[in-house]
Amino acid sequence: MSIPDDLSGQLQVGRIQQEELGQLLLEQFHGARAVGLNEIVYPADAEAYAVKLHYDGDGSLVKVTAGATLTPSDLETLQHEVAEELLADTGTLVGRLVLFTRLPVDGWFRYRNAFQILAVPPDAPHPPHLAADHPLILEFRFPNTRNTMVAVIRRAVRERELELLLNAFLFPEIHSLGSASVRGRWVLEPRKAGESLRVKFAQEMYTWEGLNLVGDDFSSPGERPAMSLASPDEYYNRLGLSYKHGLDLPSNLADMMDRFFALARADRERFLRACFWFQQGNHARSASVRFTAIISAVETLMPSATSGPPCEVCGRAKGPGTTRQFASFVDAFAPWIPAEERSRLYGLRSALSHGGTLFHSDRATLLGGLEPSVVKEWITRDIAFRLVRAVLIGWLLKNP
Repeated sequence: MSIPDDLSGQLQVGRIQQEELGQLLLEQFHGARAVGLNEIVYPADAEAYAVKLHYDGDGSLVKVTAGATLTPSDLETLQHEVAEELLADTGTLVGRLVLFTRLPVDGWFRYRNAFQILAVPPDAPHPPHLAADHPLILEFRFPNTRNTMVAVIRRAVRERELELLLNAFLFPEIHSLGSASVRGRWVLEPRKAGESLRVKFAQEMYTWEGLNLVGDDFSSPGERPAMSLASPDEYYNRLGLSYKHGLDLPSNLADMMDRFFALARADRERFLRACFWFQQGNHARSASVRFTAIISAVETLMPSATSGPPCEVCGRAKGPGTTRQFASFVDAFAPWIPAEERSRLYGLRSALSHGGTLFHSDRATLLGGLEPSVVKEWITRDIAFRLVRAVLIGWLLKNP
């Protein structure tokens, strides 16, 4: 059996996920090494390798080539594993992820046969007060495989995708503990009245006895009620949180999910990048970083900038600048924000990104008397969040 130089066809490049192929190669050759910015060889020998993976500048796998040490038996094994472990239909499993939001979750919601939001059971830990991170369960289907590590990859990809989408669509926003779940923090130990303060270093974690992260089917909601639904206009125009009720959902959540999954793959990735920046805008510690991140979410969805011929005098390209392009793009989704305000927001983002300024809360205490810079920060951040969420949802709903 002769081995071709280009193995892309034999290994089904274009039909499989590149992370999953990398896992198969790692299992077979027990090591990997970068031999350039866009090339990885298996095993970890720059000269005596079996397989080389070639990536483009964006990190997408474009070609697989054979190395000097690849044997016909190796190739036959890889082809079999790709067929049986990556391409074969072996049904689905249901993964579970604990997410957190700022309102209690009392009911359940199911999107088709794809995912389910569910309140945690009564015996699971709950916060002792309302102003806290309240847990919920996200259950979701993902493709099964007989390869355990590939199953772990598939589960992680789907849960991250759904976390980003739900964070963009729900109010208040949701988040997980993140991949850095082994992170430790200094925390205050519980104490009784009159006892001195005691602190300890503890690992951030949430679980309860009986939590199974992978199962065969969705959990039964039991006696829990269905989660309340609100019209999008009412849902996304609320001012602050109300603890009179638990977490509810926009009535068009299923439609937004349908629109996302109907997108072409490149557009899905683009929208998820925008959702990533929106999530950073919710959870970064710095107000300046949060603002910069959410404006980046809009830039992710903007069409590529166009420019006219160069000016005969200064040599710069004619046509609208980035600030005007931003204001024009946003106008299609949030026309209720005046053009000068849209330009101001983008100008502020540029100043923050290039070190020209900081929000008041990042450079001074919020104690003392009320100052105009504090009020401006509150108003600016509120307008920006509403604008960016309107752009995210509007862009998605306007796509066929």
